[in-house]
Amino acid sequence: MENQLCDICKQKPIRVHVTGKGDYCLDCYNSLILDEYGLEDTFDYPETMSVMEPSGILHSFHIEHMVLGDKVSWDAYEVDGNYHFREMSDAETNGAAVAQKFFRKIVNGVCTKSLYETKHPADNLLRRDGKCIGLRQKGTINIIEDENRNYAVGFEIDGHKFRGEDLERLLGAYPGFVLQYKIQDASDPVLKEDEYLVPIYITKQSLIDEFERLLNIYGDRGFVSYKDTMKFDEAFYKVTNKLEVLAASEKRDDAIEAGKQMIRILRQIETDDDDFPACNIQLIREIIDPFGIDDTL
Repeated sequence: MENQLCDICKQKPIRVHVTGKGDYCLDCYNSLILDEYGLEDTFDYPETMSVMEPSGILHSFHIEHMVLGDKVSWDAYEVDGNYHFREMSDAETNGAAVAQKFFRKIVNGVCTKSLYETKHPADNLLRRDGKCIGLRQKGTINIIEDENRNYAVGFEIDGHKFRGEDLERLLGAYPGFVLQYKIQDASDPVLKEDEYLVPIYITKQSLIDEFERLLNIYGDRGFVSYKDTMKFDEAFYKVTNKLEVLAASEKRDDAIEAGKQMIRILRQIETDDDDFPACNIQLIREIIDPFGIDDTL
């Protein structure tokens, strides 16, 4: 079929076969479907685009769309590369506007990295092409299939292919952590709206400062009302999540000191809630002293 030409334009290779009707290139097929549904052809966009990632590497993409009745499937394939992005839209939505949204998705996907490189070798990092590669704590991993699309054989991260044992090595950098995952269609956003992958620096002082800000928001001169303890707890869990990360790092001693200081502050709080802040103190204890060795906490 690749060597045959479209039944309509007689110029482009066949991409779609419609039983009982004919064989068409993608452009002619899209025009037929739009006419059949009485829709206007608003798909005016460049079919190629290039994106330069922060490190200076240039990626070029071929972009196309396919009308599927009242839906439109968009695909961007990297030229001489492994990146592949997909988007779904309603056929009645202006195609040029959807294309611009799709372009932003491609830029976001290329520039938002899930891997990082380091010049400092470590046993828990994957070595490839003379470089040490690590997996960030948040990112996107694509599941790729074999040519016959029978089963998954590997993974694609930042346009690079990895085997199952490679991913195991990458995840091995986070012993004791919890992996929360979400399987989603390739057409879904790379990240949620207004969500970005950025480095987060956690220090002993930043944790204490964030903790004290919570007390200022939900407390009044050292007093926290029972009406506000639930709201405080919801925000407090974000602090303890960061405390867990710091405790699992090489700066565990800083996490212990931060936790102890937060416990001292909590014990000085006045409240009319019988359960507060005992549960908060216990949560901190479990993080910085999971085996209950420190009797002073």
